[in-house]
Amino acid sequence: MVKNCRLEESQEELYAANGTRIATLGAITIPFMLDGMKLEAEALVTEHVMEPMLGIDWLKAHDCQMNFSDDTVSMKDKVYHLTSRGPMGACRRIVAVRTETIPAWSQGTVEGRVELSSLQEADTKGWCTEIGEIRPGCAWHVW
Repeated sequence: MVKNCRLEESQEELYAANGTRIATLGAITIPFMLDGMKLEAEALVTEHVMEPMLGIDWLKAHDCQMNFSDDTVSMKDKVYHLTSRGPMGACRRIVAVRTETIPAWSQGTVEGRVELSSLQEADTKGWCTEIGEIRPGCAWHVW
């Protein structure tokens, strides 16, 4: 459990590899342990990235050496082997961009975004959800 970590306001901007701006909720300093070493990382928090990422600035500050030919990272005279998670099951979700109120017994268009667990999923087309009820009186469907 992380104690004394507070989300702070941040003016720093975050961008995806394609140049798209990624909205952030703020910044936080996260303490963690690696092979008995006490470390911390200053991180930007966003709803759009599901996994923690150490940036080039953190790697440089800790004198990390990347070796792409043998998939290792060296830090403080220790070598860490990089591994792949392998194939993952498809995890998709659709998230509303903002809170919307739709009166009972009516329909509405809600702006949303699709989140995928990986951009390398084999079947990223042809998926849908069936109409259903979240709770009595609240029908939903996506296709």
